[in-house]
Amino acid sequence: MGKFNTSCMGIRLGDDNLISITLFPDTKTFKNLKENGYLTINFVDNIYLYCLAALKEKESKLGIESFPKELYGYKELDIEKKGSSERYKLLFPYIKSAWGVLIGETFIEQVKVKKDKLGETKLTEFKIKIFYCEKIKESYKLFNRAENLTLECIILATRINVAKQKDDRELLKNYLIQFNSMVETVMRISDLENIVKAIKLVEEYVNSL
Repeated sequence: MGKFNTSCMGIRLGDDNLISITLFPDTKTFKNLKENGYLTINFVDNIYLYCLAALKEKESKLGIESFPKELYGYKELDIEKKGSSERYKLLFPYIKSAWGVLIGETFIEQVKVKKDKLGETKLTEFKIKIFYCEKIKESYKLFNRAENLTLECIILATRINVAKQKDDRELLKNYLIQFNSMVETVMRISDLENIVKAIKLVEEYVNSL
């Protein structure tokens, strides 16, 4: 089993029934897909897990260098090797508390250019062909306002990190104002354990930058 990585990302289902994901070239997920071509998509409803996945980094000041291994389970699947009829067994990691899982392999990739406040960046869009799916448990939960704002805080924290690395002080100032306002709102409207844990962790992350 090689090294695997869990990250937060958006996915889209196209008219061709392929899942599309867009990745930065310097991410572990990008490197893993280029090297082995397989991935697991987890559907989770615990905002704290989003926080752990989004804020992990090498030499983390918070000690979050990888997604906790004890949260993983493994599925052994019989896989057909690309371009041949040869088959072999492979272990795929997944998040044990996920309510649903998709497993697939890269089918198409293309380079795109994204322009935003942080500058111009080349991204790669991968189209994924799903060959395994499982609904592990029922999930009727929708994220509430506090959870949605917490997710925005997590996204802002990663942007604050990039703005600081680019030494863009004006952008950093604006991001911090938005971040602090969202944190204040979340803490005012919710005291749910997973939300409080996530907010405290993301605040620690921003303060450590």
